Amino acid sequence: MIRTFLGLTATAVAFSFAAACSVGSPLIGPGDDAASASSSGGPEGGSGSSSGGGSDASTVSDVGSSSDAGSALSIVLTPGTVVGNIDPQFFGINYVAVKGAPVNEDWPGSGSNKGIAQTRISTLRYPGGDGSERFDWRCPYYDPSATGSAICPATPTAMSTSVTSPDVDLWSYIAPFKNAQTVVLYQTDVFGTSGYTYNGQPFDLPIPPGQTTTVDSPQAVAAWAQHNLTAGIASYWEIGNEPDLILDTSNAGLPFTTYTNKFIAQATAIHGVDPTAMVYGPVTTQYTFPTATTDGKVGEFLSELTASKSLSLLYGVSIHYYSGDCMDAAATWQNLIALPGAWASTHMAWTQRVLGEYSFTGPIIVSEYSLGPQGCLAGIWS
Repeated sequence: MIRTFLGLTATAVAFSFAAACSVGSPLIGPGDDAASASSSGGPEGGSGSSSGGGSDASTVSDVGSSSDAGSALSIVLTPGTVVGNIDPQFFGINYVAVKGAPVNEDWPGSGSNKGIAQTRISTLRYPGGDGSERFDWRCPYYDPSATGSAICPATPTAMSTSVTSPDVDLWSYIAPFKNAQTVVLYQTDVFGTSGYTYNGQPFDLPIPPGQTTTVDSPQAVAAWAQHNLTAGIASYWEIGNEPDLILDTSNAGLPFTTYTNKFIAQATAIHGVDPTAMVYGPVTTQYTFPTATTDGKVGEFLSELTASKSLSLLYGVSIHYYSGDCMDAAATWQNLIALPGAWASTHMAWTQRVLGEYSFTGPIIVSEYSLGPQGCLAGIWS
């Protein structure tokens, strides 16, 4: 599962469809310094907010047909009344670095970054989904058809699985919308050399020429963290991608400790380089969410971290949510506008309950999110 990103915090979930964002702490990327990253305002230097109530209101009516957006929507904006603040990294998008069937496309080349420049999006997740388990930052243009040193060409080939490098290409894409709040959430490779399968394909990345460690080793992850630290890139990390599906569904029910042990090793390596790094996990899907009566994989993960005295490695909990399979556009739209309230009393409340059981107070992010009818459109998912 790839494509979309929406960051949710425990306190901000009710405002996920609000009109504007407020300001949080600045983040630094290549080309920034402490002075250039010290802006404390939004695009015009002022603090934004989500609003409701009051009498100074303007109304925007978005009228669509039942075939595209369902019933008409009226939005009332009242700038004088602050309902709640939203972190500038609240909204994000997945930058999908790895090409795959059926379209074998490099979608970032579409010019979408110019569209993003018109939004409040400040967070990119990279390499953007299950491709993280097939991506080695040290060999970004990996060509599986080549041999020897040619498997890691200096520029992409026709057979390269990715045309995106984490330095030049990624930040070139970010350039049109980069600001002081822009941050990249880097995904590590957890199972890339395990031989496990996912979507029918094995994880079998080779060790790049000139290297001595596998991409999923703590040493390789520490080297990436050091590379980013040296370049002045803020250290935001997510360990792996959907291990519940990889372990439970695709590989005969392997225990979740398989992932937790890798999380501990990689997070320890990152913190060894940068003790202030923000590390997220377990990156699990809605299929293993906590429920009203169970703790799900999030609870299992926190229990295992607590037992190994490793909970301090975790900065925040990341989860994925996909819904809307086989619903028409009108039903999908109704699902969309009802989601904030529904989440507050169900999925978010249940997840917060589990976090409370382990006295964990870190943020919650939804790093993949979709309400579209992806399950019904032939050829979209490989």
